[in-house]
Amino acid sequence: MEFLTFQRSGKKEDLLSLSEILKENNIDSLIEDTGNSLDSNLGNSQFAIEYLLKVKKSDFEKARKLSEEISERELDEVEEDYFLFGFSEVELEEVVFKKDEWGDFNFALALKILKERGVEITPEQIKNFEGKRLIELSKPEEKQTEWIFFGYVFAVLGGFLGVLTGWYLLTLKKTLPNGERVYSYSTSDRKHGKRIFCIGIVFLIIWSVIWIAKKVNYN
Repeated sequence: MEFLTFQRSGKKEDLLSLSEILKENNIDSLIEDTGNSLDSNLGNSQFAIEYLLKVKKSDFEKARKLSEEISERELDEVEEDYFLFGFSEVELEEVVFKKDEWGDFNFALALKILKERGVEITPEQIKNFEGKRLIELSKPEEKQTEWIFFGYVFAVLGGFLGVLTGWYLLTLKKTLPNGERVYSYSTSDRKHGKRIFCIGIVFLIIWSVIWIAKKVNYN
């Protein structure tokens, strides 16, 4: 059963409580440490450890609705000095537009603050925001020129890193807020990834044979 990224955070404890609530509502989840995964954005210079809360694809929508309900209940308990209260209307609208970055609680609170200031965002506008955001997030990452160059170099040198780089460029996917999985890199970069992977395998075999032959001759 495929697990998809539901929420991410730099602190594991931020996800543990939500994981427990999901469990209480019969939703299986797991927390993954990207420090031990190839999905740590190798090509995007984001080497800081990030924790991912994942749920089954079939439970994604149920988990999303539950998270929204929890956030709604927590609104009345928020402290008066919470940082969002100092945001301008434009900044609050940015929180609403980028719900995937700010989380359900900040999204709900931003809507509430905007309403109190006389700016009400309708469900139709929110749906429109979500559509535009999905289009924006589904776009492939910028061209991975440096990783493609080093990938070819490592592949020819027979290094296993070349094979990994090629596989990474070819197969890496990202999870959109609606649970859909799309490729992270453009078709062009993925073609380079496939070539790098194949070249790396070929040269890895060639250099391995040469190394074994030298060993045999030396003995």
